[in-house]
Amino acid sequence: MKVIGLTGGIASGKSTVSRILREEFGIPIVDADQISRDVVAPGGAALERIAESFGSEYLMPEGGLDRKRMGALICEDPKAKNRLEGILHPIIEHHVENIIADYRARGMDLIVYDCPLLIEARQERFVDSVALVVTDIALRVQRLMERDGIAEDEARKKIAIQMSDDDKERYADFLISNDGDEEALREALSRLVMRWKNC
Repeated sequence: MKVIGLTGGIASGKSTVSRILREEFGIPIVDADQISRDVVAPGGAALERIAESFGSEYLMPEGGLDRKRMGALICEDPKAKNRLEGILHPIIEHHVENIIADYRARGMDLIVYDCPLLIEARQERFVDSVALVVTDIALRVQRLMERDGIAEDEARKKIAIQMSDDDKERYADFLISNDGDEEALREALSRLVMRWKNC
């Protein structure tokens, strides 16, 4: 079974790529974001350790992670971001390993592991190839402002705390440009899927 790691910076359009691959090409997606939401939902596997490390004020009254409060903290404090990732990544990796093993046991030929922090978390070891979604910074800023209802400086700050596309490109086997419309993206993905299936 071939496992393609799909990654890209915030507002690069990685989720759109993932959706097209799943809906139009029928490729199973292992979604790291969904797994990370599950482990910080009420009853999630990471909550106790987050409360121990950051304090119970970072949990919602119903028991899940207060994502807005935590997001504000890690935007301002890189050490807090590293601490949170140190809790979440091993738990997420355990889930990912189990899901990939299940697909392998079911005889799948090709799956995609959609993971924003694939490279930063050194999770490329789970995949055979890395596909990076790249998008012009100005377009990413615009998308973030519209999506999250935030000012330009906050959007740029969110982008700046992540690893740059230039640094990520050193790890990428495939680049997916997402500066155009969805139709252009769909056509590019169609060609890419054929390469994945044939190589």
